[in-house]
Amino acid sequence: MDFSSTLPNKNCFKIWNLLYVYPQSLNFANRQGSARNITVKVQFMYGEDPSNAMPVIFGKSSCPEFSKEAYTAVVYHNRSPDFHEEIKIKLPATLTDHHHLLFTFYHVSCQQKQNTPLETPVGYTWIPMLQNGRLKTGQFCLPVSLEKPPQAYSVLSPEVPLPGMKWVDNHKGVFNVEVVAVSSLHTQDPYLDKFFALVHALDEHMFPVRIGDMRIMENNLENELKSSISALNSSQLEPVVRFLHLLLDKLILLVVRPPVIAGQIVNLGQASFEAMASIINRLHKNLDGNQDQHGRNSLLASYIYYVFRLPNTYPNSPSPGPGGLGGSVHYATMARSAVRPASLNLNRSRSLSNSNPDISGTPTSPDDEVRSIIGTKLFHEELALQWVVCSGSVREAALQQAWFFFELMVKSMVHHLYFADKLDTARKNRFPERFMDDVTALVSTIAGDIVSRFQKDTEMVERLNTSLAFFLNDLLSIMDRGFVFHLIKTCYKQVSSKLYNLPNPSNLASLRLDFLRIICSHEHYVTLNLPCSLLTPPASPSPSVSSATSQSSGFSTNVQDQKIANMFELSVPFRQQHYLAGLVLTELAVILDPDAEGLFGLHKKVINMVHNLLSSHDSDPRYADPQVKARVAMLYLPLIGVIMETVPQLYDFTESSRSLLICLLWVLKNADESVLQKWFTDLSVLQLNRLLDLLYLCVSCFEYKGKKVFERMNSLTFKKSKDMRAKLEEAILGSIGARQEMVRRSRGQLERSPSGSAFGSQENLRWRKDMTHWRQNTEKLDKSRAEIEHEALIDGNLATEANLIILDTLEIVVQTVSVTESKESILGGVLKVLLHSMACNQSALYLQHCFATQRALVSKNFARVKMQVTMSLSSLVGTSQNFNEEFLRRSLKTILTYAEEDLELRETTFPDQVQDLVFNLHMILSDTVKMKEHQEDPEMLIDLMYRIAKGYQNSPDLRLTWLQNMAGKHSERSNHAESAQCLVHSAALVAEYLSMLEDRKYLPVGCVTFQAGMYEAVNEVYKVLIPIHEANRDAKKLSAIHGKLQEAFSKIVHQDGKRMFGTYFRVGFYGTKFGDLDEQEFVYKEPAITKLAEISHRLEGFYGERFGEDVLEVIKDSNPVDKCKLDPNKAYIQITYVEPYFDTYEMKDRITYFDKNYNLRRFMYCTPFTLDGRAHGDLHEQFKRKTILTTSHAFPYIKTRINVIHKEEIILTPIEVAIEDMQKKTQELAFATHQDPADPKMLQMVLQGSVGTTVNQGPLEVAQVFLSEIPNDPKLFRHHNKLRLCFKDFTKRCEDALRKNKSLIGPDQKEYQRELERNYHRLKEALQPLINRKIPQLYKAVLPVTCHRDSFSRMSLRKMEI
Repeated sequence: MDFSSTLPNKNCFKIWNLLYVYPQSLNFANRQGSARNITVKVQFMYGEDPSNAMPVIFGKSSCPEFSKEAYTAVVYHNRSPDFHEEIKIKLPATLTDHHHLLFTFYHVSCQQKQNTPLETPVGYTWIPMLQNGRLKTGQFCLPVSLEKPPQAYSVLSPEVPLPGMKWVDNHKGVFNVEVVAVSSLHTQDPYLDKFFALVHALDEHMFPVRIGDMRIMENNLENELKSSISALNSSQLEPVVRFLHLLLDKLILLVVRPPVIAGQIVNLGQASFEAMASIINRLHKNLDGNQDQHGRNSLLASYIYYVFRLPNTYPNSPSPGPGGLGGSVHYATMARSAVRPASLNLNRSRSLSNSNPDISGTPTSPDDEVRSIIGTKLFHEELALQWVVCSGSVREAALQQAWFFFELMVKSMVHHLYFADKLDTARKNRFPERFMDDVTALVSTIAGDIVSRFQKDTEMVERLNTSLAFFLNDLLSIMDRGFVFHLIKTCYKQVSSKLYNLPNPSNLASLRLDFLRIICSHEHYVTLNLPCSLLTPPASPSPSVSSATSQSSGFSTNVQDQKIANMFELSVPFRQQHYLAGLVLTELAVILDPDAEGLFGLHKKVINMVHNLLSSHDSDPRYADPQVKARVAMLYLPLIGVIMETVPQLYDFTESSRSLLICLLWVLKNADESVLQKWFTDLSVLQLNRLLDLLYLCVSCFEYKGKKVFERMNSLTFKKSKDMRAKLEEAILGSIGARQEMVRRSRGQLERSPSGSAFGSQENLRWRKDMTHWRQNTEKLDKSRAEIEHEALIDGNLATEANLIILDTLEIVVQTVSVTESKESILGGVLKVLLHSMACNQSALYLQHCFATQRALVSKNFARVKMQVTMSLSSLVGTSQNFNEEFLRRSLKTILTYAEEDLELRETTFPDQVQDLVFNLHMILSDTVKMKEHQEDPEMLIDLMYRIAKGYQNSPDLRLTWLQNMAGKHSERSNHAESAQCLVHSAALVAEYLSMLEDRKYLPVGCVTFQAGMYEAVNEVYKVLIPIHEANRDAKKLSAIHGKLQEAFSKIVHQDGKRMFGTYFRVGFYGTKFGDLDEQEFVYKEPAITKLAEISHRLEGFYGERFGEDVLEVIKDSNPVDKCKLDPNKAYIQITYVEPYFDTYEMKDRITYFDKNYNLRRFMYCTPFTLDGRAHGDLHEQFKRKTILTTSHAFPYIKTRINVIHKEEIILTPIEVAIEDMQKKTQELAFATHQDPADPKMLQMVLQGSVGTTVNQGPLEVAQVFLSEIPNDPKLFRHHNKLRLCFKDFTKRCEDALRKNKSLIGPDQKEYQRELERNYHRLKEALQPLINRKIPQLYKAVLPVTCHRDSFSRMSLRKMEI
């Protein structure tokens, strides 16, 4: 046998009773006589006679199996030899005081002499086997006798000096020997021996009891028994392990059957419980390598499963037969062990202890009669009581190994119910109230320990939490369910009250999840949730105790009695009726709540719990019937609403997200269709759209990826594992020092692993076996082709199943919408999900059903589908740059062909409707072609989009789509005013149609009410919106509006004088190459401060690239274009800067800078010319042409270029040009003089240009040319007089400006001021005679008018051209 240094981890399941003898050394140095070649003969004797040697010594090879003696090897010529033999002896089952080991020492002659024996005895010694009733083993140093031992020597030790005997070396110890026993009959521990001896004495009523040198009388037995129980903790661990089952049996027997000593019952329950707690805790600590996945010691677990049973207190009761409990009973506790027996055989003898069959089952003494009169305690009741009342270290030890006591208690309860024939008793009457009170107190205190200690003793609390959950799980099978639910509620209350006060509740919430997961693993979980009465599943395949009764008690409520809303929400009625399911779904809702703090790490855990529950239901043969499964699915209907609230968190498609969506699909698949339809009817449009978004997400999540994806993932995983292995080997084998490796990790310099694996994000962690992704010989990372194909097949089946469930759900939604007209807008979402599923990889089976669904949907709702398809194509055309026109045309042609050949719908109007739709879509595509040609010409592109939008005047939805597309294009080019105009036009359209639908005073009538604009226009827009919000009593939005109004008006004040608006240019196109644009003129709106060269460069570059640089020509002047003089093979562009133009009466209303840059329809540009064709000439021959353009719409508009629809020209004579110039100079002087704050530089610059002597064609020259003589033509008298008055005003403004400048200048500019004043006086003196000369004819008496006034008789000519 192997004598390992480690502790044994097994109990004695076999009979072992062996003795090993190891002779070690002998010292005959001081022995007289010849004793050199020495051997030792070993015998096991049962008496003193030489014939009493027993044949119990195991023989060596080629020898008989047993022999009576064994010899050591002869040591040649050595009086102090060492021995190295092992002698194995089979001990008799019963030993007496006469059993002993006899050692005989021989001198062996090397040369045998005549008449001389070969072996000569030279000494004797022995070891008695029993000493005070205990097996004597250990290390011995024995004296050796020179003579044969006397009679009756075996009962004495050789250390005792017997009279008349001669000893080697004066009775000193000269022989060293070791004796080792391996026995299941002898404990070899004094504490265990004493305990077993006392218990045996109680059973046999043998008093007094002799233990060693002690004699224990009956009157002292109680104290000795209690002290021996307490001393069990001092026993060695090895014998405790070997005799654990017997030890526990005896302790339990003392609890259940208190001994009667001297006519008095002695209560040893507390002492026995304390001893059990201490022993079990010792085993757990010292045998930590012998535990299962739940941390349970396998030795203790085997005791509960195989050994423990209630000591029989009814000696005459019959044993259970094959038809009874034996062979079929198990409960949840037993199901948790991998080594659980197939059946729990209880067909054993009715003895009091299954470990000691010698204990009699019939009363043999008066004490037994006392016990039979008083009765026997039930172990589970006594265990619960002792656990509740214990404290200190005992309670701590019990908590550490709570699983053992819980499972022991459960098995005791089950045995009690069986042997007492109470399995058919009502659950409320199975156990007394005092026991239920003890269980309640026990559960409450343990829940309190979990709540109070979960942060300090994490590992212990986890085990305690698991043990408590399994205990309550077991109680659901044997106790009243309402009572157990009350216990669960007690635990939940304690945990919940603590959770609310924790800043980081994840750890405690995780414990509660584990607790709930175990509770819900009960085999009758569905029945415990009280589903509808229609649910009557068959008998359990592995029923717990009283499975039949547990099945029939749960189904009591009919589906018709429930409100639909309560079935789909975590309402109070739902949680009351379906208690456990309500707890599960509440946990899911709380943890998935986006606002829940500190619970994000529990998403995977709670989702897995729900997923595992549904998986167990799906695979359970009891719920295979569709009707039954529909009732099970009703327990999870609120799951749909919970997941709908978490849609934004599901787009990552992690394993948890997929599991949650699978749970959703399972419920949708198995739930009753009529119930779902009723609920969909009650949902709002928003909620239904959210459900459709969820189905859309499911389509994407479970799309079939194909075999190639699995192969690629497999290769990446294998490559990653090799990289991980290389890193591990590099770090472990030492090519990188540990310190260097730690520094590198701390600095974050390790390379990230391929494909962004989770390992890469954990580089800064220490190397830990459980954190590394590579495990040697634990998993096969490189999958075979067969495995990859199998995974692909599973993925394909899942994709098909998921999409078919989605399709069924969409059918229910469509049926709901057909009943409820107000929800017809949902059909667009249904179609969106269908189209998305078609765009994904799908199986042929799914596509067949999907096309059938889509065909039915389109034919029933063609008008709406027509609108949505048109809108979709329009949106695609307006936003996408990558669509293929040819493919679209082919698709439309195919649709038309299918519609014409559809036999079922041929007699309906459906084919004609499809034909109209296809023709309309073809028109959209035609416009699209032109748009694609002008992608780089933003103005032309917007014009085309504008034209298409106008074409949809009878289709407001499409018109809105195109307006939104235009707004997007404008935003891309930072044309924010135009983008805003598009959006406001959209709002106006909506308002117009709303006013048609309902007559509300606060609603705007239509487009006329809306005005788009900048800060000032914000007020006008909100004037429309404010009455709507006032009517809706929406204070929040009103507050926001007034806040924005304040912000807008504040910006107007702060940006006064600093605002810049658009710049405008007239652009004319000439030449046949421009097509529709030939001879068209537009006003372009460009960003502020855009120079003429910039727009010229942009247009010249675009059209030059389109037509060729040698073909395009830019006309540099702004003169009228004569097309006859142009080259027909070229393209011409004329670009002119224009300014907004206002009549005099308009200036009264256009006061601010914004007024002068908003709502602009008229623009002007000036062209100087002379009558001889030159652009510029002398003052008296300088004419000017003013061209006034009128556009079709006012700027800003939804376009940045607007057609010119009217052109007007005004020709100014030289004197009129002079008048305009002088008026302009006078205005500049007035502005510079009265500017606030004053600007000295600006003022001096204007003054210098007005009174400076070096100014060419300055004011003085103008006056000398036009005022030196009175004109001969009377028609010019008024112009002459007007110019004279202009100069008067001009001189006055110069004087005011000089006075202002004098007040602004410093001492260093006084000379400059004097120079300006001198120049002014010279100018004034020169002008004085010219401006004081009046034309007499203008001051004649007013005569009666004899003819009508001819406004065209002036020299100024006006003409109109369109």
